[in-house]
Parts: sequence; C-alpha cells; structure tokens
Amino acid sequence: MIDVPAGWPQVVSRSATTAVVGFVVLQAKEWLETGVLDTPGTAFDAALVAFGIFVVSAALKWAKS
Repeated sequence: MIDVPAGWPQVVSRSATTAVVGFVVLQAKEWLETGVLDTPGTAFDAALVAFGIFVVSAALKWAKS
C-alpha cells in the first residue's frame, strides 16, 4: 500500500519536511561524530534526499492520474 499525495501542495510539503528533518538529523550526526557542524555538506545532502522524495511523490501522483 502506497500513500499517494492528493495534490501538488502535499508533494511540495513532503519534500520540504524531508529537507528540514534531514538537515537537522545530519547536523546532529556531524556534531556527535566530529564535534563540528558541516552546514554546507548537510544542506546539500538534505536537499538531495528531498529532491528524491519530490521525484518519487510526483511520479506517484502522475501515475495515479
């Protein structure tokens, strides 16, 4: 069973939520492992994951139509 987004606002919302949560978790990971924050690196990684979520959500939405 797959949760297909109902509209484009949900697609964007899921991606934005993923980016924020990913950024916070990756920053915490960097801080715990090295004691130093890697803001550019974690921002890029979080954006990549959010883009992946956007692509998958958009594909599911298009497939449902």
